[in-house]
Amino acid sequence: MIYKNFIRENHKNNPNLPLCERCNVLKRHCICSFLDRMYDTKIRISMFLHFKELFKLTNTGKFIPLILNNSYLDVHGLKDNSPDISLLLPDNYENVLLFPYTQTELNQSFLDRFEKPINLIVPDASWRQSARMIRRYDELCSLKRVKVNAYTFEKIRMRKNLVDGNISTIEAVAAALASVDDIHVANRLQELYDVYSNRILNDLYCNS
Repeated sequence: MIYKNFIRENHKNNPNLPLCERCNVLKRHCICSFLDRMYDTKIRISMFLHFKELFKLTNTGKFIPLILNNSYLDVHGLKDNSPDISLLLPDNYENVLLFPYTQTELNQSFLDRFEKPINLIVPDASWRQSARMIRRYDELCSLKRVKVNAYTFEKIRMRKNLVDGNISTIEAVAAALASVDDIHVANRLQELYDVYSNRILNDLYCNS
């Protein structure tokens, strides 16, 4: 993937912090042992990352293509590499945008409105960056928008909710999958988040 090459190119001056070849995080935080299988889902998940997220240890959106079969990832803001909108928004799907400021909730009833399967585009950035990214592309601006209702967090093992707005990207995807009753996969994503975040926190505590 282009984004992996970008990370490695910008990381090459840090030989003392080697990256895992597969999950592309620091080897001491590697989660490959957790990525034992790929999962099918009712909806397609298309991640749309702001390029600055690629530098953050805390970014979890990049894990989605490593664990979900029906998923895609593209990056906004890479020099000389524009996002491929045709892959982000395939014609054979009903494309919808995950965004908190809407009245429409993602649930099974919403899925049942459409003949095509749902492709959920998930912006991966701060809310301000996400809004700017969306405005840059007419195709994204015109999409139907959906949100995940806070009650879906009760379906899976989560410590946070949508009210505070401070959830990780992978938790937001887990909540979206839980809202369409992909509970098993949602819990698996939450477990991945727990493993990765705990490794980062342990690393920080050990070096503080």
